[in-house]
Amino acid sequence: MIDALQAFMSNFAGYGDLRAPLWFVGMEEGGGRDVNELVRRVDAWDVRGRQRLENLAGYHRAIGMSRHFEAPFPLQRTWGPLARVLQASRGASNDISDLRHVQATQLGAHGGGAALLELLPLPAPNTNTWPYSALAKDVPALRDRATYRTTYEPARRAMLRALIQEGCPRAVICYGLGYLESWTALAGAPLRPITVAARACYVGEVSGSMLLAVPHPVAHGGTARFWEAVGSAVAAAPS
Repeated sequence: MIDALQAFMSNFAGYGDLRAPLWFVGMEEGGGRDVNELVRRVDAWDVRGRQRLENLAGYHRAIGMSRHFEAPFPLQRTWGPLARVLQASRGASNDISDLRHVQATQLGAHGGGAALLELLPLPAPNTNTWPYSALAKDVPALRDRATYRTTYEPARRAMLRALIQEGCPRAVICYGLGYLESWTALAGAPLRPITVAARACYVGEVSGSMLLAVPHPVAHGGTARFWEAVGSAVAAAPS
């Protein structure tokens, strides 16, 4: 388990396809309520070939978390708005039935239209919860969230920058403005403040791709109009 866990933290970037034109980058994946869930995630990743980018639906079925990929395909709080951005970026329908289809079959899918990546490798229910301190006897950096972040964020940021350079997406959308410092470090240069549908956002460039930092999908004020405007901003960016 420890060998696979360390490989997971160093090499697992998220879900989707490097060829996708649109990438979403979050600070960390939700979930991870206890060590047992992490074990299921790492074991599934190990058995499925330790892929750098997994298939979102297939992986979640493998870990027993398939609710959002089975009828009636309920929209997940984060993935639903991201599906709306993807649809708006290509001028497609944003009907609820279409968003459900996009979430289930295209977000984070191999060959899909959008990759979902994370700056930090381990899932957590929120930033105030750290369920992995029991693993610190084998992985000392996991004793607390601050140590974990200091240890892993720089290398993970370099990995993401290399993947962006390799995949050359049209746009990289980083969500969660509480981590603006991290998104600025990913870009390697100051981001310029802009307004999108009356909300503060930031824009710059990373490895030749547009970088747009936006509020987290679950943050207050994230209307359908806002997420569609984010998609329109991506569509208007030079290719």
